[in-house]
Amino acid sequence: MKPFKIILLNILILFAVAILFEGLNYVVYYFKTKETLELKNSAGFLQKLRYTKAQKFSTKNFEKYFTTNVYKNSEKRPILLLGCSYAQGIGLKNYETFAYKLSQKSQRTTYQRAISGGGIQLALHQFEVGEMKSAVPDAEYIIYVYIDYHISRLYSYQLDYIETEVNQRYKLSGKHLIKINQPIFPYYYSLFSVKNIQELIETVSSSKEYADFELFNAVMKELMSQAKKNYKDVKFAILLYPSANYIHSDNRDILPNYEIDKLKQMGFIVFDAEDMTELPIRSEKYRLNDKDHPNGKAWSAIVDGVVEHLHL
Repeated sequence: MKPFKIILLNILILFAVAILFEGLNYVVYYFKTKETLELKNSAGFLQKLRYTKAQKFSTKNFEKYFTTNVYKNSEKRPILLLGCSYAQGIGLKNYETFAYKLSQKSQRTTYQRAISGGGIQLALHQFEVGEMKSAVPDAEYIIYVYIDYHISRLYSYQLDYIETEVNQRYKLSGKHLIKINQPIFPYYYSLFSVKNIQELIETVSSSKEYADFELFNAVMKELMSQAKKNYKDVKFAILLYPSANYIHSDNRDILPNYEIDKLKQMGFIVFDAEDMTELPIRSEKYRLNDKDHPNGKAWSAIVDGVVEHLHL
């Protein structure tokens, strides 16, 4: 056989193997996400497994989900809400959201700048590039709604592994926090073989973080610094909320005590949503049909306690 034909045959074989590998990964991903997607669809978050074009991270992609609830003629300074889809109020009417209820109960304007699928790293990005100060000129209180998903999301390559939305990540070099540049050509992120490999790397990379919270604390420390630079005498609270992982658990430790102590030493106010009510907000009764996100009843259950606890 001529060398050219051998080379061509090898290329064809490699191409066929690559297609087979990608096909197997698609099947694996289908069964891995099937139940989650069915629950999301039952709650109205319509998604289906498909190939999607990769999108580099930009806050502009999420601005349509930001809300501002203006409390007219208030002499009190505003509140800024940060977090993910929990704080955003995904699946809820505006009047059912935490941001709206907090505005009404505290008699303050609330700015909701949470990003679905993200965490505190995306809030830091908004501060660093000046977007937060531009959108939220003043805030006396910042409330970050924390759920345990946020630790692994620090390491996630994608915010949404179905929609192929690239995450904005950070890393530590020694004790220095470094912003990771966005990929130049993220098109290969759309492949399900790549998604599976990325999720595996994320799981391995984040496993140590749940014990030492090293990267999380570095991001939080810088976020506190940014908050103080932008808002005079700002008070920064972390509201610990039980994710779907806690529905059938008796564990109350959303963060371990030693980590809470570290955050308090940095100047954060840390408190538990379940201490704000006697109602079982971790149960399915207080979640949407996806058995994950809080419903309006959950936010109604805790909002009075939050206002009282923070003296809003």
